[in-house]
Amino acid sequence: MTKLNLKSGLLFATRLALAAVFAVIFFGVFITPANATTSYPVGSNPTGVAFDNVTNSMWVTNMGSHTISKLDINTGTRTDYPVGDNPLGVAFDNVTNSVWVANQLSSTVSKV
Repeated sequence: MTKLNLKSGLLFATRLALAAVFAVIFFGVFITPANATTSYPVGSNPTGVAFDNVTNSMWVTNMGSHTISKLDINTGTRTDYPVGDNPLGVAFDNVTNSVWVANQLSSTVSKV
């Protein structure tokens, strides 16, 4: 999955096999670990990505570890939160500063 952060101009891509998120400057660059400008370690099997443009944070669902990671893009600090089984989709609500996670195997939605 890829997401473009319009505030920073960076394109973020999850990489399941490496359990990492890569930030690539978006100018039609092919996304690979070799040309990624920054790599952020996250939980097992990262899938979904959402942004909080106010705090410059990125939220990543980790399908294999049943967690969601909050990454401070400025410092690289990571905090993991438990959610339901097999979290896939993620959305950030900038009005309530909440993160919503769709958990496929538990058929639930988590609010962080």
